[in-house]
Amino acid sequence: MLLVGALLGVCASFTTQTELSELLTQSTWISYEYWTDFNGDGNFVQTTQSCESDNQWSFSSDQTFSVIEYEQVCLSDLPELDTVSGVWGLDAQEDYLTLDLPAGATQLYFKIYSVGQGEIILDVIDLEDINAPTRERIILRR
Repeated sequence: MLLVGALLGVCASFTTQTELSELLTQSTWISYEYWTDFNGDGNFVQTTQSCESDNQWSFSSDQTFSVIEYEQVCLSDLPELDTVSGVWGLDAQEDYLTLDLPAGATQLYFKIYSVGQGEIILDVIDLEDINAPTRERIILRR
């Protein structure tokens, strides 16, 4: 998933201290479920692998983040992916979350489908076609 920095002007319009950013930074989130829409018809099927259901997502008030593979590691032969970190941001309308990884790595781009005190649902944006129907959904819970 690659994203051109100018995509929708998101990089230039991050917010800092909003209700959503405060909610994100209150405590660690756990990736609870992954859902996939295999044929683009809007019907999602749970596709969570056991190694994905305990990843810890932490967002800090200084706009840094980390995603840590906890006890169950998906790619044990790639230890460099056990912890991924970088800078996070929200667009001005708080509709999109971006995760900027270190130089040379990709940027991850999510539409915020739903948000609550104990659960956030993120739609993964297809960076090849940002207008395409969402095919992947991640559910984070506290």
